[in-house]
Amino acid sequence: SKRSFEAEINNTLETGLKSSFFEDELTTQLAIFYIQRKEQQVKSSYSKETTPPSFQEFIANAAEGKNYGLELESKWDLNKYLTWTASAGYLKTEFTDYKYIDEDNNLVNKDNRAQAHSPEYSFASSLNIDFGNSLSFEIEAEAKDSFYFSDSHDKQSDSYELIHASIQYTLTNLELS
Repeated sequence: SKRSFEAEINNTLETGLKSSFFEDELTTQLAIFYIQRKEQQVKSSYSKETTPPSFQEFIANAAEGKNYGLELESKWDLNKYLTWTASAGYLKTEFTDYKYIDEDNNLVNKDNRAQAHSPEYSFASSLNIDFGNSLSFEIEAEAKDSFYFSDSHDKQSDSYELIHASIQYTLTNLELS
């Protein structure tokens, strides 16, 4: 009974702006969107009474949901050796009608709850330094807000920040990093 689900229908409105400055050395993109979701597909799971417990995952349909937000991206070639990129996102998601019966025959109501894997904010920024002779260095910082891991339970990730750094050496068809 958990193997079939209906098609999801999305009504989407999106607008944006792309710009270029300083002879394409600085480019930006801005997008604002709203999505109304009907028969929204959700990833769900239930546990089996085994030792150790096992989980069965399946796709199901929630009645309705909505998503809206904005995204901003930029890339700036500061000079022939330095490139700076940045991106930021703001996202609001919500189930507007999502109820189901769990494995214990209880009614679960997820109305007004955020959807899974939907952090409210995200941010990334990086600086790439090209030393020439096929050698470059990049450092990046990123951050994400907390989010639900699944639509069928209320476990959440913590918000987090990460810093990445790498050195790359590129030969004709080979990159060492």
